[in-house]
Amino acid sequence: MLTKSSYLTYLQCPKAFWLAQHTPQIGIPLSPAAQRRTQTGHEVEEYARQNFPNGYLIPRQTPRQHMADTTQKAIKAGHKVLFQATFIHNNLLVITDIVIKTSNGWKLIEVKATTKPKKEHSPDLAIQKYAMEANGLKVTETAVMHLNPDYRHPNQGDLFLITDITDQVNTRFPQITSDLNQMTTLHKMPSPPQVSVGRQCGKTSDDCPFRDHCWENITGLTIYHIPRLQGKKQKDLEDNNILHLDDLPQTFSASPTQKPFLQSYQTKKPVIDRSAIRTALQKLEYPLYFLDFESIDHAIPCYDGCKPYENVPFQYSCHILHQNGHLEHREYLHTSSDDPRPALVNALLKDIGPRGHIVVYNKTFEKGILKGLAETFPNQKTQLENMLSRLWDQLDIFKHYYCDYRFKGSNSLKNVLPVVTNKTFSYDNLNDVRNGEEAQIAWLEMLATTDVAEKARLTQELRAYCHLDTLAMVEIHKFLVSL
Repeated sequence: MLTKSSYLTYLQCPKAFWLAQHTPQIGIPLSPAAQRRTQTGHEVEEYARQNFPNGYLIPRQTPRQHMADTTQKAIKAGHKVLFQATFIHNNLLVITDIVIKTSNGWKLIEVKATTKPKKEHSPDLAIQKYAMEANGLKVTETAVMHLNPDYRHPNQGDLFLITDITDQVNTRFPQITSDLNQMTTLHKMPSPPQVSVGRQCGKTSDDCPFRDHCWENITGLTIYHIPRLQGKKQKDLEDNNILHLDDLPQTFSASPTQKPFLQSYQTKKPVIDRSAIRTALQKLEYPLYFLDFESIDHAIPCYDGCKPYENVPFQYSCHILHQNGHLEHREYLHTSSDDPRPALVNALLKDIGPRGHIVVYNKTFEKGILKGLAETFPNQKTQLENMLSRLWDQLDIFKHYYCDYRFKGSNSLKNVLPVVTNKTFSYDNLNDVRNGEEAQIAWLEMLATTDVAEKARLTQELRAYCHLDTLAMVEIHKFLVSL
């Protein structure tokens, strides 16, 4: 049976749709981070229902026809607001979030754990409208109910906003019948359609569970590793079936950002502006504080003054490098369920002195954290703003002065570190926590568990990961100084 999820998969990639229908077992299961995002969506939907106290919930049942039958009975009984109203038409199954009876028809609302409507919400609602109207209901309004980015916990403003996107949905609506016919034809095919790999595959199996399957025989760097390749340039290469960098035509017009990457790939050597790097490093004032935060971003904020998805720091690691080469380490990890910010700020102000540059990797994140803390704690605002003024972004070196094709088109810390340190340091050596999203999950699990040994294990995992982040910056700094 076709669903709105399978429809969105079809729009992303017809081959992925076919594989999901016929060979779902070859797909990669959702990562813990993606599972958390899915769970967040369910939690947001439950919160949204509280705005409609007279709503009638269609209980989850199998087969789904029972839900569809219950929906029709609820409508006939006069219920004006339905949750999980279910509609089946031919081979299409749709379970809506919220439908509301109005004076001239029905209003269809999709709840999203976002802070604004997105482009993909239009086809999502369009196919729901199609199923409802095929069941004899006139849908006059379609809207997205999303989190209010200006809401502040606990009660400053409305947690949700409802944004009408009827015009966008109506623009998409006429295409639904044709799309469903094509999906039905595809479903009957004995083998998947021929679809070349591309941007639609995403970067991980969370973007498409069949990504690894489609890319398994593709080795080496491809055009999708070229920095900021998009638009007409990308389409021209795809139209000419050019995938690997080795097949890139000499007529390809590279941008200033792309030229160093392609030069490095062709020569198999990094492209380095040593003079510019030395000049940048000479401006640094010691001691150097290599700082990294880990944060939690609750969709439904739970700490005073926080907005949806605000990054609330619960941990930091700080390596302190003195001019004589002496290195020391400071860290903080919040291990209780109360607001982590007060204790973290107190520790941070003790560990970071009033002078010396604070080295970070991708300044936007740490800048946002420190700015948020300065706004939240006015008594410490002067010291925190002083830290803000001393931030120095190590990433800028690799954006402007150092390019290596082995970074694979990304200057992330995890891509740069093993190349410049010859894999002496690698995130692959870590266990459960190897990125920021896994750190969030580990922290939440650490807070929730009552198992003392498991709590200690997760605490150690978190400390090891954050410690490596700042040690990585120290090692990269030593490497840059040696150039």
